[in-house]
Amino acid sequence: YAKYYIYLDPSTREIYDYEPFIDMIIPMLKADAKIGDVLIPSNPINTPIIVYGGEKDCLREEFLNRWIELTKSKDLFRVRMFPGHHNFQSECQTQVLQCLKEDFNNILNNTKT
Repeated sequence: YAKYYIYLDPSTREIYDYEPFIDMIIPMLKADAKIGDVLIPSNPINTPIIVYGGEKDCLREEFLNRWIELTKSKDLFRVRMFPGHHNFQSECQTQVLQCLKEDFNNILNNTKT
């Protein structure tokens, strides 16, 4: 798993050399993969999904668009791409926070209660 995340964003390579960090995150990464690969595709959620990605990430926008398969709220689905790698949020924090605000407001204003 660590090699995969180094591949996603080589600029964060040093953190993966710290063994306690690896021991802490590997169970979370495995659980995340199980949810995405096994549990959710067979039972899409009735919750809007907004996907954020980095333009320089190896995970391309076409791949991120597949998240629409995991939600029943297809009308509120959206993919946004930001400058940077897999950890783009640290490279353009202000832009990401502004988009989060816009996306949450859009969901709140367009969700039936």
